Amino acid sequence: MIILDGKKLAEKILNKLGKEIKKLPASQAGGTSIRLAVVLVGNNPASLNFIKQKQKTAEEIGIQFKLYRFKENIVEQLLARKINEIVKNKSNTGIVIQLPLP
Repeated sequence: MIILDGKKLAEKILNKLGKEIKKLPASQAGGTSIRLAVVLVGNNPASLNFIKQKQKTAEEIGIQFKLYRFKENIVEQLLARKINEIVKNKSNTGIVIQLPLP
């Protein structure tokens, strides 16, 4: 049987990723040209905790982080339009839509 230490494996992956990110050209703002966009709808405490961890990890390895917050009562069509704008924003190189959505 092989025992997998998830924490050690995650640290190894993040260290390697951080080294690769540092090799990338800097953005106009002076940091990395990689930015993670996270969409949060509402104020779910568990979601906020997950987002804080995403932000902390991103910043530790040199990835910019941008949180887009929307009120819980946003109309679905408006949210879809806003997400489309976030996706088309060339400053964002990755996007996470934090679940659950209200």
